[in-house]
Amino acid sequence: MSMVLSQKQMLQLLANHQKMSISNMEKELGISKKSLRMMNDYFALAFGDVFFIKEADGDLSLDILDGPAFEKLLLHDMLGSEGFNSFHKRQAYLLYQLVYQEQFVSAEDLAEELQISRRTLSRDLIKMETLLTDYGLILETKRGVGIRVIGEEMNIRLLLLYEVLDFYDPTAELPISISLFVGQMIEAHSLPKRIEQLIRKSIKLVISRTLWPLEASSLVLLYDAFDVDEYVIGVKQAVETYLNQPLSKAESYFLTFGLNLGFASKEVKNHRLIEKTVTSLEGIKNEFNLSFDPSETAIILNSHLTYMVNRSVMKYVEKDLVLRKDLTKSSFAWTMTKYFINAFKQVLGIHIHEHEVQILSTWFEFLIIRSKHHDTHKVLAITNGGYSFRELLKQEIGRFFDASPHIDFSKVQADESEVRLSQEYDLVFTDHWLPRHEQLSNFFPLSMITRGNPLDKKQMEMSVLSKKIDSLCQLFTIDLSKKGGSYEHRLVHMVESLTQEGLMDLQAKNKLLTKESHHLSILESGLAFPHITIKGADHILLGVATQSDVSLVCEQGVEINDFIFIGVPEVLNADQEGLLIQIFDQVFMPSEVNSVKERLGLLDLPGRRTLMCQI
Repeated sequence: MSMVLSQKQMLQLLANHQKMSISNMEKELGISKKSLRMMNDYFALAFGDVFFIKEADGDLSLDILDGPAFEKLLLHDMLGSEGFNSFHKRQAYLLYQLVYQEQFVSAEDLAEELQISRRTLSRDLIKMETLLTDYGLILETKRGVGIRVIGEEMNIRLLLLYEVLDFYDPTAELPISISLFVGQMIEAHSLPKRIEQLIRKSIKLVISRTLWPLEASSLVLLYDAFDVDEYVIGVKQAVETYLNQPLSKAESYFLTFGLNLGFASKEVKNHRLIEKTVTSLEGIKNEFNLSFDPSETAIILNSHLTYMVNRSVMKYVEKDLVLRKDLTKSSFAWTMTKYFINAFKQVLGIHIHEHEVQILSTWFEFLIIRSKHHDTHKVLAITNGGYSFRELLKQEIGRFFDASPHIDFSKVQADESEVRLSQEYDLVFTDHWLPRHEQLSNFFPLSMITRGNPLDKKQMEMSVLSKKIDSLCQLFTIDLSKKGGSYEHRLVHMVESLTQEGLMDLQAKNKLLTKESHHLSILESGLAFPHITIKGADHILLGVATQSDVSLVCEQGVEINDFIFIGVPEVLNADQEGLLIQIFDQVFMPSEVNSVKERLGLLDLPGRRTLMCQI
């Protein structure tokens, strides 16, 4: 029986019988007295405010302190678990047990609780040691005694936060008195769901780790931009009331450190970092022969670098940011940022994740633009981003450009003249991929970070992809209506037309028709995807169906409901290779969107420029 089921059965037995002897409980659960007592210790630590199991005169009895919470725990939380059949769940459970007990824990007892062999446990522990090292922790083993985790409390909490609680969290939800204030704080600062979850887990750890307080030294490099925020104060006071004790400065910071990662927009003046930033910027100025004032630049970058340090110290890696690295006009900003971060982390003595290069290079790109365009009064942003993204953009342009220029927002139109916009505005930032053009020297990619909703993100991605297809592909359509013959007949006609237009050579034509005659390229989903490598081609050749809804049966009886043709140049440049990967991902990866044209942002075919007449 798994540990979770043993816990559930033990509580059900005590709830039904009120009292039960230890010997009978051992028989019912099939576990040893030592494991039974370890389980009871775990209950006392994790659920002491919900229920208490009392041991007296060889009997166990149950005292329920919070009836509704106990019922929820028994009927939902434990029943919802799938046990410990996966490594991540076993690892989470093992780590939880080890860090909540200061004494050594028997490996045999742990293996028995998890219902796994000692060999499996040994393999799990080897993997765990690597993970613990990443968090500056040590798995100490003592022969004949057991194992335990040792290290600084901050590192233990970060381990629990990122590696444990998502897989194993036996604690109840936050008390209503605290949850109410948390909800108000989240709403006031428009924080994304993942940050809300992070903050709720942080508060749980402050409550459950009162026996292991944080050291003040943990906060040496951290900066709290929200220490006087009324909503943060409300959460802090609610937790202090619940614990009936004041929180230290370190605990207060950990409580809501999710606010200090850069998602809640607030200007920062972290004077401690400015001097260190100036030192690193002077190194960049000399290395790349740039003309900027390191002191002034350090102030401009202060907020971004402060949040970067907070993320690094708290080991937080934001993987869901919308980063337009594919739109970067030049790799110079990236190279410069990497050089700066290498110098900066040596000055600070901390590890900075490589993901931060991707984020910070955005702001270095703005610095490069700023140095070349001092006299900026009118700015246009072409973007599909939502309200929150636009507000962020206004804030950053205002910070980087002294004159606080007027900003217009626009969604690109099919007939929009890019040259006209270049003449009308001092600067044009765009989410839409643009080929290099001498007349568009004041166009820059909007390689910004947005907290916009997923729909904004998807619209932007589709817009960028369709722009790339326009520039790097030769696009055509094929009529796949029920009238006009079989799919095979129209496929032959399509290939003949492509050959006549000079878009496909005879060798590629014959190879494709031979291949398709032996086995049609059709997925089980009904997507037909003939494809071929074309020698000497300069562009990717891309064909889609004219119709939005394809309904066709080929001569072999296979139904076809969508179509894409891909002709790949024998030699690809970097841009073409990147686009081809994107097309493959969009077309062949599982998606809620069925239509190939919709996946590629090609729904507006009638208004688009196709490089071949309809077949």
